[in-house]
Amino acid sequence: MFSHYLNKHRRTRELALIIANLFTLCLLQASPLISIGDNAEIYFDGSSTARWTSNVFLTDKNEVDDFLYLLSPGFEFNLGRDSSNADLSILTRYDIIRYNDLTELDVELLHVKLRGAYKSSRLELTVSASYDEQKSNSGDIQIIDDLIESTLTNREVKGEYQLSPKFSFGAGANYFETEYTGEFEGQLTDQHRATIPLDIFYEISPKLDLSLGYKYTDTEIGALNPREISYIDPSSKDEFLINLKSNAYNRESHFFNIGARGSLLPKLTGYFRLGYSKRESGTRLDSRSKVLDGANIDPDIINYSEETTLGVDADLYWLMTPKLSTRFGLSRDFGLGSDGAPTRESSVSTSTNLSLSNNWTASANLMYTQRDYTRRDREDDKYSAGIRVFYLPNRFWQFSGGYNFTDSESTGDDAGNSYDAHMVDFNASLRY
Repeated sequence: MFSHYLNKHRRTRELALIIANLFTLCLLQASPLISIGDNAEIYFDGSSTARWTSNVFLTDKNEVDDFLYLLSPGFEFNLGRDSSNADLSILTRYDIIRYNDLTELDVELLHVKLRGAYKSSRLELTVSASYDEQKSNSGDIQIIDDLIESTLTNREVKGEYQLSPKFSFGAGANYFETEYTGEFEGQLTDQHRATIPLDIFYEISPKLDLSLGYKYTDTEIGALNPREISYIDPSSKDEFLINLKSNAYNRESHFFNIGARGSLLPKLTGYFRLGYSKRESGTRLDSRSKVLDGANIDPDIINYSEETTLGVDADLYWLMTPKLSTRFGLSRDFGLGSDGAPTRESSVSTSTNLSLSNNWTASANLMYTQRDYTRRDREDDKYSAGIRVFYLPNRFWQFSGGYNFTDSESTGDDAGNSYDAHMVDFNASLRY
């Protein structure tokens, strides 16, 4: 199967040859580090990936498999690292994606990330911003023969100030946007989310803090383009077509929590937060007008009632042996589907890393996610598992290969998209 795909198109063979030549030249000519003065550094950080997937569109209808080839040149600029209280990093990457058969999906995607930090005797401050272009399907809605285009923008600032030897105070602000572009602009709901976390930490030992926290989140769910639906007048019982436009609306949520961070056990580090989450009530107004004459009729008002749930956020690291470690993640919070439907989402994940030798490592991961739609008879259960092997011949190069399996099942009277997918990929990364 693999040889059939690799030899099918001349363009594919040419692309593979270009990538191979590029990496060979880099290996022969690359300087391991470019320094500008005493505090600035520039790195080349690029990779090349060959990937096969059994279900490109993540759907159970008209499943299509294909190879794709991904070339990702990138650069990282560092200023002030390890030489002052402040440092700044700017990372850029440009993904060039080419499909073997589905050439209409070929795309170039830009990724930019900024990270900055400042540390003094009592204050730690970090800022970050990122911009990512995506063309992929999440699988929660049925999309056949196409991939969803979107842009993700994130801006965050957070800090922690030590009030006394035992107490410290943390605060921050985060603004995250998901905007759909291309054919899906206005067909799926854009989401703008602003979050403000506040925490008080109390040191009970040099390695362990207790925490008391609160997180406020305001989410704007974007408007949808008008769509034609059949409408029956309740007074005359006449049926006719109307244009239905779903307008934007806001939902607020609150997370009150207690937790701990640091060395929880002799070989267990990380943090956890456990508490009470509440999502406020909200109202969405759907404008309606007749298709034939454009006359407005009474709007459709959707009232979302208040919701509460157990809130969880945990990230734990267990060093089992010097060569074997495991990471655990756990979360439960409110969410939204791609079409703006309110959900409650829970996930549990684990990943294990094993050092086989100085040059070889292996990893395995498992994850389960449940998405419960609160206004529909629908529940989505998603399982994923994967393994990966890494080879590091020196400090510049990293080679890896892996396999991942995903199975998603949607159940209920309003069940959505169900699918399964297999993926195999090989990757070569170069940093100098």
